[in-house]
Amino acid sequence: MHGHYDGREYVTALLLAAPGDRLVFVSDGVYDAIGPTGDLYGESGLVRTVIDTAELAAARVPGAVLADLALRRAAAGTADDAMVVCLDWFGPDLSRVTAAAPRPTALRCF
Repeated sequence: MHGHYDGREYVTALLLAAPGDRLVFVSDGVYDAIGPTGDLYGESGLVRTVIDTAELAAARVPGAVLADLALRRAAAGTADDAMVVCLDWFGPDLSRVTAAAPRPTALRCF
């Protein structure tokens, strides 16, 4: 397991995704970013930015989130690494489904 720190235990979870769902993965450098008034970017900042970028292609969402984050950090004079990945789930590739390989119904997350 990569990124295993502080003796934490990580468990596998299943995430049911429907075609059309957008999945946004971020590192703690996004959640923990401190703004100019000492407030955290947190879930509310991420949700606001993801909603504001809903019409963008998935490939453009990380740049938009990181640009918003950079403005907050610059105003607060803070810096940390940050990672953002955005995926639009369109469902399984049905051209590769056979009787021997049933359709996937969930994404496995670690």
